[in-house]
Amino acid sequence: MLTLKKKKNKSPDFLQIREKMIAVNDGIKQGMIKVEGNKVYIIDFFWKNKDTKYKKSFAKNMFIYVGINKGKEFDPNIPVEIFDLETKIKVSSFFNKKATIYR
Repeated sequence: MLTLKKKKNKSPDFLQIREKMIAVNDGIKQGMIKVEGNKVYIIDFFWKNKDTKYKKSFAKNMFIYVGINKGKEFDPNIPVEIFDLETKIKVSSFFNKKATIYR
């Protein structure tokens, strides 16, 4: 008897991505997130006292958000950098499918 292995779909679910984009848009409307090109400015609430896994996921979501909103102008070879909105200190970047956490 021949058995076939199921392929695991590693691509994220469209609805999950859509929900995250809606949440980012809400943050922008409320002034908690500011996006300027490949630079994202966030308030301390999103970053302070969070674990590394959360921070890396947040950086990846910002990369996806910037990529979707810039469309054809988006260059994935340029890192998306995340800064603190108040202090302008770099807290993270996402480049080459890797998130780097600075704070």
